Amino acid sequence: KTHQWSLPYKPLDMVQSADGNTLFFLTENNRVLIYSSEGTLKGTIPVDKGVTRIDTDIRGENILLMDDENNTFTSISFDFIKDIDVTGSPYKGADNAPVVVAVFTNFQ
Repeated sequence: KTHQWSLPYKPLDMVQSADGNTLFFLTENNRVLIYSSEGTLKGTIPVDKGVTRIDTDIRGENILLMDDENNTFTSISFDFIKDIDVTGSPYKGADNAPVVVAVFTNFQ
């Protein structure tokens, strides 16, 4: 065994991203659990009740779901939100602003 972790719900299907960094588990409680390859839960996505199969597109940018009850196919685009530590970085505006816009540039 190289990896093993417990899932909080019974899995119905699973797929791994093309780059091997992300695992997607379709569970019996109508959720897709998204894990890193190290076993860290990165997020969950609710899905329709009849979804029984999961896959990803070739680039791993979309989750593909098959709903056998309703004879439907759904493609879900997703992205992860990452916190960025801006401590010590130059800024303009209030320290406690409700929205922060971080700009990264490379002059080359």
